[in-house]
Amino acid sequence: MTEVIDRTLTDLQVRVYRYIRDYFVEHGFGPLQADIRRETECSVFGVHTALKALRARNHIVYEKFTERGIAPVDTERHIRREAPNAWDRLRGEPTYETQ
Repeated sequence: MTEVIDRTLTDLQVRVYRYIRDYFVEHGFGPLQADIRRETECSVFGVHTALKALRARNHIVYEKFTERGIAPVDTERHIRREAPNAWDRLRGEPTYETQ
């Protein structure tokens, strides 16, 4: 698994990426934006903004106007911010020591 530290991402963007990656690995195709909204408990605008940011940073590929056109660039990539946060601990994500 490739670990990437991206300090420019927000907590929501990391949560959206993790959900997309996990969903894609489990099902073999990307989730709907409605699935992402339900899982992250975020607004339509928040999800749309997170997807745009993840696409701009080359973490996901996102085809507009296609159903389930969202996919991670690399399913082995694990993105995190500098240090784990409360969301990571609630989801049971592995914790990391800061360098």
